[in-house]
Amino acid sequence: MMHGTGNMEVRSRTTKAQFALFLSLTINITGQSFLLVALPPLGRRLGFSDIQTGAILSISALLLMASAPLWDISANE
Repeated sequence: MMHGTGNMEVRSRTTKAQFALFLSLTINITGQSFLLVALPPLGRRLGFSDIQTGAILSISALLLMASAPLWDISANE
């Protein structure tokens, strides 16, 4: 009568993996939001032009977008 325990273990691992994914995405989004708010004044203080600061923000967003398929591949292995 214990044939359901394997299913519960798989469900528990799936729930833990989903929580880890949710937590990491939340931290990632929080970091990006912080960059959007904090980098422009910091860039001006360091002597960067608005174009240079915008380039830094754009490059970081492009790197996140370009690395998404790699994260997908590694997550599915």
